[in-house]
Amino acid sequence: MLRSAIAILALAIFLGDVQTCLADEKTLLDEGRHIYRSATRSDGTAVPAVVQMDVSLPSSAAACSNCHRRSGFGISEGGSRSLNVTAPSMFAPTTKPPLRPAYDDATLARAIVAGIAADGRALDVTMPRYELSAADASALITYMRSLGASAPAGVTDTDIHIATIVSADAPEHERMAVQAVIRRFVEMKNGGSRREAERAAASSRHHYGRSRQIAHRNWKLFEWSLHGPESTWPRQLEKLYAQTTPFAVVSGTTGSGSPLIDKFCEDKELPCVLPLRNMPPTGKPGFYSLYFSPGVALEAAVTAQHIADSGLPKDSKILVINENSASGRAGLDALQSQLASHDYKNIGVYSTRPNKSPSARKWRKLLKSEDADILISWLPVSSMSNLVTESSDSSLLPEHVYTTQSVSGWAENTAPNDLLRERIRHVYPYSLPQAGLTQFPREDIWLKLQGLSDLDAVAAAKVLFACRTLGLALADIQSNFSREYLVETLEHSLDGTQLTSLYPRTTLGPDQRFLIHGAYVVRLSGNTDSLYGNPVWIQP
Repeated sequence: MLRSAIAILALAIFLGDVQTCLADEKTLLDEGRHIYRSATRSDGTAVPAVVQMDVSLPSSAAACSNCHRRSGFGISEGGSRSLNVTAPSMFAPTTKPPLRPAYDDATLARAIVAGIAADGRALDVTMPRYELSAADASALITYMRSLGASAPAGVTDTDIHIATIVSADAPEHERMAVQAVIRRFVEMKNGGSRREAERAAASSRHHYGRSRQIAHRNWKLFEWSLHGPESTWPRQLEKLYAQTTPFAVVSGTTGSGSPLIDKFCEDKELPCVLPLRNMPPTGKPGFYSLYFSPGVALEAAVTAQHIADSGLPKDSKILVINENSASGRAGLDALQSQLASHDYKNIGVYSTRPNKSPSARKWRKLLKSEDADILISWLPVSSMSNLVTESSDSSLLPEHVYTTQSVSGWAENTAPNDLLRERIRHVYPYSLPQAGLTQFPREDIWLKLQGLSDLDAVAAAKVLFACRTLGLALADIQSNFSREYLVETLEHSLDGTQLTSLYPRTTLGPDQRFLIHGAYVVRLSGNTDSLYGNPVWIQP
């Protein structure tokens, strides 16, 4: 059956029928993209594929993008590398061993279906052989001809356009950090590159000098500011994008409207590198945005895991207190789900209005009526002040109290009284402070040298890390200005990176979108500058 399919396909190609299999180029591109990225057709049917000559593959394993990646530039993993299948590579002869002639439509279809390269040699048996119709081949080859073939958006001969997105209602300390740090970083980056032409001329004597010269671009920063109701943001974003199309977006802060930014970047196939946000993306993350962590979803998972690891009885009564806000509701949903996954289902919930602190009387009533074994408070420290007062009555206070840094920043606020402090387990995702040492040395030194040490330390450190991350990734891709290749480069360069001292551990890999997968669960000492505890890591 496979041989006859190859023969029919080859005949169609040589007769020129393939180009008329589908009505227009856009349809071909869309269908080919489907096949390349998922090994399925647009109608959902699978494209059959085998490896090792007779081992059938499911679509999830057979997609071209699994090995050659969405960009087509391939991947290096475990000592082996898949080939670059972008149009400039495939449809031109190779000039370095192993030499081969340029592919054309017929020889590329033969390679995909029969595993025979342009020079007639057999491809490795781990390369899938696909059972393609003439229409499938036409679509896939048309799409592959588009990979790397067009000039990238947001890149000129001298500049690369970078945007950051800030909304008027985002937290003020985050807005200040984003604007101050990115402006200074871009200024320094461009200022330090003014003699790039001289360095490029010197490096041209090196084998790779030319590509380094081509790769150099000044950053041209565009600050997109969103105003008014979130319902108007898509229109604002479309207008800004049309005026100043960027190659990538870096950092930024948009508060509860972050899902709109996620959707916009995914729709435009626009990389968005490490924005500031506490809420996780709704649904499965897309391809183009990379995040520090799932935010409140990770904190919920760490809290639930620690409760389970502590051996607390499954029938323990748990009281959760949160704010009735977008972030508060997202955190509550994640927390209830995670607790249920560990078989903790005896959960009571009390939600406060935003910026409304429960009174001492309300705290007492809640503690008495719920008679909880575990209290999980996702409220700002200021909203817990009356709990500190009421907790002087040890008979009312649960034995186990959990708080989280994104909501209750004990380390930056007045410590609770001794009784409450002894019972608090605080979820803290950052590197722990050490007596007499700067907590985040890589970031703190830079911020102090630039006169920016008055900014919020964590927000500024995150923005700086995002800028450094983007800068190194742009250097790594050299002149291969593909948005997809940029994201894929970040997937590798951010795994275990030493670019930041903000987090104790960073992990990332192909198609993972969260850099952080755990947090410390810490105790508060008498000195609020000191936290100590053990990490809890959640499998990505």
